[in-house]
Amino acid sequence: AMLTDRQQEILGHLLDGLSNKEIARKLGLSHFTVRNHVSNILRMMGFNCRRTMRHALGSRSPRAGYPPRLVA
Repeated sequence: AMLTDRQQEILGHLLDGLSNKEIARKLGLSHFTVRNHVSNILRMMGFNCRRTMRHALGSRSPRAGYPPRLVA
């Protein structure tokens, strides 16, 4: 299945290591809406969690380590 434009936008932020709340603030959405998009993205792409997805797809930012706050 193809990702929508919004899902692709959220996927980019996920690969940058942003949290759901950070993505929500950036896009002017509820973090619940972002959570639903993230769940759908992970399911559609066959990943269990964002960490395994970032590992498989490659991170776009040094901040994308886990936990993200500990990476300078």
